[in-house]
Amino acid sequence: MTFQKILFAGCSFTADCGFNENNRSKYHWPCLLEQHYDVMQTNIAIGGCSNEEIFHRAVEACIEIRSDLAIVMWSQLERQWIYFDDNNIDDFTIINNGIIKGNNSHRKEALTYAKLHYVYFNNQYMNLKKWLLQCIALANFFENHHQPYVFALGFSNLINSFKKIKYNNGFIDLDDVCKAVLDFDNRPDDYIWKKINVLQNLIFQTSKLNWLDFNGSSFFDSQVDVADDGGHPGVLSNQKLYQQFVTYIDQRELL
Repeated sequence: MTFQKILFAGCSFTADCGFNENNRSKYHWPCLLEQHYDVMQTNIAIGGCSNEEIFHRAVEACIEIRSDLAIVMWSQLERQWIYFDDNNIDDFTIINNGIIKGNNSHRKEALTYAKLHYVYFNNQYMNLKKWLLQCIALANFFENHHQPYVFALGFSNLINSFKKIKYNNGFIDLDDVCKAVLDFDNRPDDYIWKKINVLQNLIFQTSKLNWLDFNGSSFFDSQVDVADDGGHPGVLSNQKLYQQFVTYIDQRELL
């Protein structure tokens, strides 16, 4: 008997969502989808995964594995994955602000790298721009490989903040977070408006891809309870997301 296959890619929301091994199969949304459709799942998600890493791993998996559906839940903009050069091939180190994990997380260089990055190089404008381009590129890659897919928002990633900004003899709905991202106090209005237009155009293009709910709440923002670890979205949150996926998949006859 040949089973259909779903490929899952993402961060901890997709890897285990904070559920222990005994509860994961009962409550975690990828497991619920696997059971609902009686399919096999290949889950390449890893806790702490950056969007860049999700992009590359999804491309690699699509090349190596033929799946009937790929589901990609994107992560936070700020996350970084680095690879040490010496005595290493592909062991990753996860850097998420002050949290460092991975095989080389104990090394002082990782802490130094994290401090330098988040103090001097965490450019949120470019983080958002590159992520939107990664979404567009991965969607095009999937389509060229005839790979059905669905994207989902793990985090909102400033999308809603930038979508609503307007200009009429001054900026409208430009919040303090976006002001900081755009170097508002040091740049002229016409320059800032051009940069906003770049993001808004990319957001518009990205919105046309196959999303579960691009204009709705992210998984993080819609969280109503917690899992076994006391932090990740819990049973009710996973159940709601699972039901959203079932509705989306059934309406489009993806499985």
